Amino acid sequence: DRLGAILGHSAGALVGRRWQDVTHPDELAADLAQLLRLVTGAAEGYARQTRVVRADGTSRWARVTVARGRDGRGHDAGGAPDHLVCAVEPLADLEAAALHLA
Repeated sequence: DRLGAILGHSAGALVGRRWQDVTHPDELAADLAQLLRLVTGAAEGYARQTRVVRADGTSRWARVTVARGRDGRGHDAGGAPDHLVCAVEPLADLEAAALHLA
């Protein structure tokens, strides 16, 4: 429900959508590079400020934090994660404006 509110969607409208669908096109390459580090075991997680695309087509700055997840069924520490855990929090207008100007 919270992610839906940030993105201007109902929670049901997000089911089956990929994270790339709500990531600003100019941010995709940097997000993919971070994701590659996660799935290859080069990093356990990351946090970055990025733009997300809302239902009405506008973008909004958000802090995205992603971590590797494991189900504990015998996977070694360096292997691919079983899943990823992601948190998205909108940035305050002042912080977003500073990022935009930078």
